[in-house]
Amino acid sequence: MDTDGDGYADGVEVEKGTDPLDPTDHPTSANNNGGNTGGNTGGNTGNNGSDNGNNGGTAAEDRVTVYRVYNHNSGEHVYTTDKAEYDNLVKVGWTGEGVAWIASNKGVAIMRLYNQASGQHLYTADKERYDQLAKEGWTQEGLAFYSNPADGLAVRHLYNAKTGQHVYTTSQYEFDELVKHGWSAQDNTWNAVETVTNVYRVYNHNSGEHLYTADENEYNKLASLGWKKEGLAWQTDSLGEKVYRLYQASTGAHHYTTDEAEYTAMANQGWTQEGVAFYTDSNKAVEVFHLFNPKAKAIAQHLFTTDVKEREKLVARGWQVQESIYRGL
Repeated sequence: MDTDGDGYADGVEVEKGTDPLDPTDHPTSANNNGGNTGGNTGGNTGNNGSDNGNNGGTAAEDRVTVYRVYNHNSGEHVYTTDKAEYDNLVKVGWTGEGVAWIASNKGVAIMRLYNQASGQHLYTADKERYDQLAKEGWTQEGLAFYSNPADGLAVRHLYNAKTGQHVYTTSQYEFDELVKHGWSAQDNTWNAVETVTNVYRVYNHNSGEHLYTADENEYNKLASLGWKKEGLAWQTDSLGEKVYRLYQASTGAHHYTTDEAEYTAMANQGWTQEGVAFYTDSNKAVEVFHLFNPKAKAIAQHLFTTDVKEREKLVARGWQVQESIYRGL
């Protein structure tokens, strides 16, 4: 997140990236239809327990995935439904921020334009403005995505007057943080079918445990207590099975399960119920690999990852591959 709008993500060292003023670097999809939409994923679950929800009125085949990517040189976020465009921008130095939200494939058309002089992109539902900006030198990049008023989730718009940057988000946490740092909420909002949740991973070097949380406040709190932030583990949505989390005070261990009976039984054995950690859906494309360290003595060490290279490295060190239980976006 770039809360101060200076073009650099908070707490991240600047690395060489693309030049936003270079027209060869600006993102345009192969079909020149833009395919962009906005909003940070973020999706907090409170105390690992609140349901992000969705309106349930849009069939799966009518859902469109919206991605967000960040340019630390210019401070701009670009929103796209074109996965190839997203992947290409990541290859040339932009920071991929994953799925922003899930949109409908019908409704109010949001169009995208590009200003070659400033490297800035603009999104609008106003056809007259879209055409007027083209006359003023902006490049029309076509349909970015749809906003369907029938969909209940708001995609909120914030503006940084100091930098001229815009951010679109479904995350209440991100919205609050940006407002706290001087960004102003704008009147125009769009709608999403469902929000997306980031599942974060933190590491305790004393116990060797990895903890998984969709609560960004908890993630930051644990880091302040000495846990090591390992960033985004994977993304999920608010559909599918609930994954519950439990805590054992005597060992400091956490346990994750989709089995409500197990969740209740472990609580009867002294574990503390911590509510819903995140959701999993067997129909989602991304496999979350499950590994177990048989050499661990203090507590049972389980690790979940979508990274094939990390899985292979751990297997080479003696970790055992377990049945994959969870899936993400």
